[in-house]
Amino acid sequence: PYFNWIVMPITFTSIALFKIFPQIPQSLETVLKFGEGIISQLSHFQFGMITFGKINWWECLLILLLSAAVLISVSELKPKVSWKLIGTLSASYMLFFCLIHFPLKGQVTFIDVGQGDSILITTPFPRKVYMIDTGGKLNFSGKKLTPQVNKITIPFLKAQGIN
Repeated sequence: PYFNWIVMPITFTSIALFKIFPQIPQSLETVLKFGEGIISQLSHFQFGMITFGKINWWECLLILLLSAAVLISVSELKPKVSWKLIGTLSASYMLFFCLIHFPLKGQVTFIDVGQGDSILITTPFPRKVYMIDTGGKLNFSGKKLTPQVNKITIPFLKAQGIN
């Protein structure tokens, strides 16, 4: 909405009035810079980032089936059925999220990243996460090794629901 309702109209107005009233586009540019500054400040907060985690195949299938049922019931204008299905779908999302983020069992995982190993320890409820990195091997050959953290470690942590 910000781009369609604020940026585009201000931009087109500035283009249309540039030759006639040069002061108006400068004022409108100030409004755009102010809006960009607010968006820049909001981008530093991570309130919109949720690391859900990886769900099982049957959980994924259940969510897909419930989503399809919601879409069908909404398109057939059955409000009572739709609200029940939406509630069931929301409860499923919450249940799967809680099962990932508040596990009932602890876990010890050894992660081999090629240059050294890491050990990930997660405790059961309340969940605590400990990661022990061995540091890898020293490189005396002069070849630059590619970091494996973006390929192996971070995807694994996100699949576990660890932010």
